[in-house]
Amino acid sequence: MWRHRFEWLLFSDFAVVLGMVAAYLPFAVIPIVLAFARIDRSVIRASQDLGAGFWTTFSTIILPLIMPGIVAGFLFVFVVAIGTSMEVQLLGGAGASSISIMINDVLRVVNFPLAFAIATVVITLLIVLIAIANHALGLSRLFESLGR
Repeated sequence: MWRHRFEWLLFSDFAVVLGMVAAYLPFAVIPIVLAFARIDRSVIRASQDLGAGFWTTFSTIILPLIMPGIVAGFLFVFVVAIGTSMEVQLLGGAGASSISIMINDVLRVVNFPLAFAIATVVITLLIVLIAIANHALGLSRLFESLGR
């Protein structure tokens, strides 16, 4: 009885997304919490004293201050998700694919130069993406001590 109710969940893209969200949500939440911890409470109180509502305070003060944490969380999850193959293979079935599965398939046919080229392009793009995000938002400051 229960088996037939949940068969739609097995070997689907939704199952892959659900499994990856469950596995990688902490990698996104921790940098956002660190960014929230760095916000000075007096800034929020000042905006409330000046008459700003919740949404105005959130959109003009809190969101710009936690944006490095959001981007860092995105990058953590993106970098780990690019290299994952286990969730995709277990939850997505035989037809599911990702970059890491593609590299593995190329290695199975002993085409080492193509596998190396794909891996080099992926790693180069990841390094460029992280360097741009760090330069634009100063992500390295997010993980400094709070000093309070």
